[in-house]
Amino acid sequence: MVELLKSERTSTTDRERRVAEFNWTLFRKAVSLNGPTDVALTFADYIHIDNRDARRFEQLNEETLRFIEELECVASAPVSLIATRFDHRSIIDRRTW
Repeated sequence: MVELLKSERTSTTDRERRVAEFNWTLFRKAVSLNGPTDVALTFADYIHIDNRDARRFEQLNEETLRFIEELECVASAPVSLIATRFDHRSIIDRRTW
């Protein structure tokens, strides 16, 4: 987390970016209000640095896989898109269409 806090800077003003822990209460509220059919997870590399190298779902670390499983359980919807770093080619697409 310390490395993350040091590296997260805003693009325009180069100020430190606010980074917070995932808020399950807000997620549950958003799910109840929006009724999602799919979930997109960004910043999977924040969960674990090894996720930056993942290009397939199976390459994500165990902690991330458990987190995704919990998200899907709470949302009653699949996590279909997973961004592993800030690059358009670093998106794992789990959709079947």
